[in-house]
Amino acid sequence: MNRQRGKPVWVMFFALTLAVLMILLSGCTSGRKGEEPGAGDYYVWYLESSGAELTKKRFHTDADTTEKVAADLLEQMFAVQEDGGMQPVFQDGVSVSSASMEKGVLSVDFNKRYNSMDPSREVLCRVALAKTLTAVEGIDYVLVSCDGQPLQDRSGNAVGAFSASDFVDSITNVNSYERVTLKLYFANSDGTQLVQEERDAVHNIGTSQARLVVDQLLAGSENGNGDVLPRDLKVLNVTVTNGTCYVNLDSAFLNSTLNAADYIPVYALVNSLTELKTVTKVQIMVGGSADVTYHSISFAEPFTRNDEYVQK
Repeated sequence: MNRQRGKPVWVMFFALTLAVLMILLSGCTSGRKGEEPGAGDYYVWYLESSGAELTKKRFHTDADTTEKVAADLLEQMFAVQEDGGMQPVFQDGVSVSSASMEKGVLSVDFNKRYNSMDPSREVLCRVALAKTLTAVEGIDYVLVSCDGQPLQDRSGNAVGAFSASDFVDSITNVNSYERVTLKLYFANSDGTQLVQEERDAVHNIGTSQARLVVDQLLAGSENGNGDVLPRDLKVLNVTVTNGTCYVNLDSAFLNSTLNAADYIPVYALVNSLTELKTVTKVQIMVGGSADVTYHSISFAEPFTRNDEYVQK
């Protein structure tokens, strides 16, 4: 009679064991290292306990607007972590005075204390801000000011808006990077002339500035100008010897189709690279050979700068 009224004891025990096992597995999965964030989950970037490298920690917010999410993330960037394995990127005394959004740019105004940070620490602050905040849907750039005044670099130039793409992924160590201002050339609206853009970029000291220039050209314009290199182009090597920069591209370059004249990608490379003090000529190669022709242009000899193609 009892067996007919209820399930056998062993069945109930098996079901209970299975349920417990499922809960345990679920808990392990949700905390898996390297798992992509879910809805409402973001990575907040901090300094490691040594103060020399950046690291990240997952954070969840139920905020339902871009502005509120940004506010929660900014607040979390200042939070002291209980485990002691990481610390806020901002030095003591730094605080946010205000923050506002306009057309994809999050403007953050800090107090005067921000300007008193060591320049090396300040650059890492920007890296952390970019990586944390531009992961939010609707935030493309971050613009920092101090006490209402635009943030300036060591030379007194305005830093301007920046995004995560302005910083190469390997820049997480306070002792292994430098920030440079690059002059890059992209295509104008009809692809017949070059337009100059200035861009601040931080890169690992193990990566040459010449390689950084080519990588930034591949990343495309930040001001709405036209591409000068195919986004899927592979750069095999970039070296500088005795004033000549050798740029070795893969064979896909020869078959690329851009909405620009033939000379635009060539002189975008040449004029951008010759902005560097160490470069006077540029030898473009494809698959390691200079004995190639790009449409009507031969790569047999190194190119020198030509400002005739720069839009006045």
